[in-house]
Amino acid sequence: MAECPSPATIPYPIDQRDKESPVQGVERTRRRMEDASSAAKRCRLMMDAVNAEEEKTDDDGSMKRTVSSKKPCLQGQQMKAKDGETGAQEENLAAEEKENSCSRQGGCMTTAPPSSTKTNVDPAMEEILVQLLQRERDLRVSPASQKEMELAEKWAHSEWMDVATKIQHQVVRQHNNSAVGGSKKVTVHELRLAALRHPEIAFWVKYNRARQGTLRVGDVAPNISLRRAHDNSATTLFDAGNHQRTVIVAGSWS
Repeated sequence: MAECPSPATIPYPIDQRDKESPVQGVERTRRRMEDASSAAKRCRLMMDAVNAEEEKTDDDGSMKRTVSSKKPCLQGQQMKAKDGETGAQEENLAAEEKENSCSRQGGCMTTAPPSSTKTNVDPAMEEILVQLLQRERDLRVSPASQKEMELAEKWAHSEWMDVATKIQHQVVRQHNNSAVGGSKKVTVHELRLAALRHPEIAFWVKYNRARQGTLRVGDVAPNISLRRAHDNSATTLFDAGNHQRTVIVAGSWS
């Protein structure tokens, strides 16, 4: 009895696979599966017609259909299942190719990222958070806090962010207003999100700095070392000796 063709029997020049891109490979696989699915459907229709006519004579002269005629239909169901598995593989390949393409192009964005600057914050709660932000700003620029941040940067067991965290908890603890809702920990989190919505108040967000440094406008620049990425000293400002204007661009590891 004739059997339905397998998808593997559809010819494809193997030597062309190395010349195609991943997208072309996915498209090739899709076309092969469509061809295989169409071939399986045609085979099932043909075998059903053959089965309807396939009869044999018993000893008494009566006619009956053979039981084995159902086998090609089972094979068609198996091919259909394989088509479903292949479809899932095609989707995975397409997703992988898209991810690789996004990586080569510097990243793709299909949906807008969640933003803390656009939220449905209750106006009454937002007003309170603004008051807390203003209080945090005043504490951050106070001489005591600035000195504490300066000392924290010199200690190995702390940093200026520890001082900022302490100020935020102090602001929330002193406020004690139930309009914000939630625990003090939740309120501190909401306060930090509010800082992103109001950079005109939160200078640490707008200017990305925590405190005023030691240099002022008009000061003589110190003879600092200029280093490369491998941490070998390259030159110093005073070694240049050309008396030209110098621009120093500095940043932190964070």
